[in-house]
Amino acid sequence: MTDNKEFMNLLKDDLNLFADTVFCFTPTGDVKSLPAGSTPIDFAYNVHSAVGNRMIGARVNGKLVTIDYEIKNGDHDFPELQRSEPGLAERGKEHAGQK
Repeated sequence: MTDNKEFMNLLKDDLNLFADTVFCFTPTGDVKSLPAGSTPIDFAYNVHSAVGNRMIGARVNGKLVTIDYEIKNGDHDFPELQRSEPGLAERGKEHAGQK
């Protein structure tokens, strides 16, 4: 590298490699990678199918969000779960980004 502009261009190119992926965190701090455009339903099913099946809502970064919320890099996702019967995800799969 000969100058700062060249370094910045290389850095931008490296960051664009992940433009189609978002990285978010589980309640236990694990990192999950999801396709860009993923929703809390996608996140819940990525954690486990039982979590997705029982999901009735979601909190992202401590705030309630709609099920069509688009997950962003660095979000902390917490699915709201129902204890016994199928949750919202079973009834609302059309809002999932990964159909």
